[in-house]
Amino acid sequence: MVEVFDDEKNTVLLEILNKYSTDYIEKGKEYIKNASKATKVIKINIEHISGKARK
Repeated sequence: MVEVFDDEKNTVLLEILNKYSTDYIEKGKEYIKNASKATKVIKINIEHISGKARK
């Protein structure tokens, strides 16, 4: 796990905003700007994944 900062952090927060709050893009951008210092974004690198397929 790694904390992301600056441009990558803002990009991720904007993508979440676009996915879940498309009606409030401008208000969301303002909120992201104001709350950026109090917000952490954590990147999780998946090293291995497995699953079971139904045939």
